[in-house]
Amino acid sequence: MCGDLNINYLVENEQKRHFDNLLLMYNLTGIVDFPTRISHTSATAIDNYIIDISCFEDYSVILLANDLSDHDAQILTIRTSVQNQSDRLKTVRKVDKHAINEFVYALSNESWDNVFNNNDVNFMFNSFLNTFLRIFHSSFPLIRTKIGNFKFIWLTVGIITS
Repeated sequence: MCGDLNINYLVENEQKRHFDNLLLMYNLTGIVDFPTRISHTSATAIDNYIIDISCFEDYSVILLANDLSDHDAQILTIRTSVQNQSDRLKTVRKVDKHAINEFVYALSNESWDNVFNNNDVNFMFNSFLNTFLRIFHSSFPLIRTKIGNFKFIWLTVGIITS
């Protein structure tokens, strides 16, 4: 995804942190870290590419200065290699009955005082989300697994030979 997001990636602020947290929920990251709009009084990085860096490990973004707009263009290059489907890895969350029980148990044992003992709704939401995500990520860790490494136990010899 790309576009003029109007969130300056050159400055750390609350708006950028909220946006980054939202992206991280979907394993996405903004990757432009240089000025994309330069004027006489400021230089900002408000145009960005949003990618899943776990899928694209070898990429680069370069600036293409132009006089067509007050925003400069960016060129994203993603280098990929053709792999045998059985050799490819993907990142997934480990979700099984034990992990779900651990998750429910951890949620039920959380005090949630930081959520309910505050009058600021934004603070309450952020506290809830941070606690929930901490428990979620610890209960359902990311693991790397081979793509196409599936066992079709429902395939009988009769179906295979027919």
